[in-house]
Amino acid sequence: MSPDASRLPEEHRPLVGCESTAHPCTVISRWSALVDADRDAPAVVSDSGTLTRGRLDEQAAGLARILQLEVPVPPDTAQQRVVAVLAPHGEASVIAILSVLRAGFSYLVLDPRWPSARIDSCCRAARPLAVLVTAVTADKVRSAAVPLVIDIDAHAGTRPDEPTDAGSADAAPTSTDPDAVAYLLFTSGSTGIPKAVQQSHRGVLVCADNQRTALQLRPSDVLTLLTPFCYDMAAVDLWSALLNGAAVAPYDLATRGLTGLDGFLIRHGVTVFHCAPTVLRTLGLLGDRVDGSVHTVLLGGEAAVRRDVEVARTLFGSAVTIASGYGSTEASFSTMFVTHGVREPRSTVEPAGGPGSPLPMGQPLPGFTVEVDATGEILVTGRGVALGYLPDSAAPASEEARFGDAPGGRRTFRTGDLGERIDGLLYHRGRLDRQIKVRGIRIDPAEVEAILLDVPGVTGALVGPADAGTGSITGAEHQALVAQLTVGAAVVLSTAELHRRLSAQLPAAMVPSRFDIVERLDVTDTGKRVRPQTIDAVDPTPADRSADTLLDRVRRTVADVLGIEATSIDPRLPLLESGAHSLDLVRIHAALSSWGEIQLVELFGLGSVTAIAGHLDRPSGTLGPDASVAAGSAGATPPATRAATRPAAPRAGRRAARVPPRGGR
Repeated sequence: MSPDASRLPEEHRPLVGCESTAHPCTVISRWSALVDADRDAPAVVSDSGTLTRGRLDEQAAGLARILQLEVPVPPDTAQQRVVAVLAPHGEASVIAILSVLRAGFSYLVLDPRWPSARIDSCCRAARPLAVLVTAVTADKVRSAAVPLVIDIDAHAGTRPDEPTDAGSADAAPTSTDPDAVAYLLFTSGSTGIPKAVQQSHRGVLVCADNQRTALQLRPSDVLTLLTPFCYDMAAVDLWSALLNGAAVAPYDLATRGLTGLDGFLIRHGVTVFHCAPTVLRTLGLLGDRVDGSVHTVLLGGEAAVRRDVEVARTLFGSAVTIASGYGSTEASFSTMFVTHGVREPRSTVEPAGGPGSPLPMGQPLPGFTVEVDATGEILVTGRGVALGYLPDSAAPASEEARFGDAPGGRRTFRTGDLGERIDGLLYHRGRLDRQIKVRGIRIDPAEVEAILLDVPGVTGALVGPADAGTGSITGAEHQALVAQLTVGAAVVLSTAELHRRLSAQLPAAMVPSRFDIVERLDVTDTGKRVRPQTIDAVDPTPADRSADTLLDRVRRTVADVLGIEATSIDPRLPLLESGAHSLDLVRIHAALSSWGEIQLVELFGLGSVTAIAGHLDRPSGTLGPDASVAAGSAGATPPATRAATRPAAPRAGRRAARVPPRGGR
């Protein structure tokens, strides 16, 4: 600690982690050494089989050779040598990522679930030299900014030493500078366009080594990878496993849901379970203890609270170790709080407070210094801090200024997070700006607002988080976004149309679940908009529902939970294929629980509105509080739902997006 720092008040003195190594190697040189040490050790495990280190490396080397032969290297050394990966969640993405690094390029992961417009904007910003695709993702690439598209499936059997029509090339691991860019990840941008974070090989290794130390990882461990590969949590999981000799177990949570996750953990001997606290809480609602091999639960992506510790112990046993990490795309994990299982012989620190009390951010990981400045902002310094934002990727100068150089080849990042020191531990206390987390995904509301302002007729937009079912945007556990809009005269907007427009340009987590039209947006004297403490939904004028069937009522209830119009839901399609996610199904179950006998697990299995209505229409079931009402009979009173808290009548000055403005507009 410098003399200047020692004179600061304790709450502003930097917290310093242990020194870490200089990490002179690269991701691929570390990986290659592990392959040479044991080619038969498992590297990727899934329901489709196990890839050993040797087999994974062989497939990656074969694809790397294709990249070296076919991807033109730009003569301009200033241009990024980026190859994008657009592949399904699983071993195809792992193989592609390794192949890109093996060929000497930086990788950029694009999510197949993103709309084509989002993929196009990222490609225009990053200017990849090529995009690796599969048969199921190839049609998502429509950008003129992509000069070359390579089908992974077409080259699946290529060996590193196999002759090709394109000639020959050495597919041995390409040596690169540890401070060269290893990967790019896009985050939400305040300009309305996503911005790209550049992370170095050294930064990847710092994170992997810190995970090994903090979580006591061993080569026998199996780590989950639940998050889409385009987010930093996935990079943490992938490299923490592969670069420490452990195995990674990718599980597509968005497609497969939570009901099969416990069986997946057991089948594949998962030992380290990494997820957002929201996922842990929802898994806790689905059933009892998971009788598997999990010895460590790592929580990240959003604020964790004390009750999460109890949920983890209920699911995985009292001996499980629970860790809560703090970080960002720009710095990965920089601090961690760890509480060991009750049977653990080592000393442990139990989180203080009630069930809803936040867990502390913990202590800095090796190589990091974390401090809180006079404004309360958290500053992170270390070799694991990213290199900065990609130039021309929508990051304004004010954003790039958040990075700075520090002595010893380290970097400093001003996180924008607010922190407070209590009894030597650091606690998260919100944001300096408007950035929020929704289901563990960082979102800048300004990006959503910019797209809403492009909708014809919209004159103003304000986007904020709302806790599911309450409308409150206070607290850290945000499940959805809501939007307030002002519109021009005679403008009538449909919620379904707004949802379609935004879904065509934004990832699902960034699309508001509810749109409210208001007479005006509150602003300060300086013209800045006031962020309301609550954003309430308003029921449209009720239509004549006297002839509703059970199917109609289920469809409308599901629509209320999802914040869309009932007419936009195809009752035959599985909800998970219609924009809903696993946590939405938990909310739908809560709204339907008084209607009849339906278990949450059954709801996941039923999937569609038609199947749910058919289940509730069974003779043994009851419908709502009045069991005498026959399921699906004409004239039945629709059961009251609990999907959202709404006022009894529309408030003055506010109306639902589906209702034409008052006063003849």
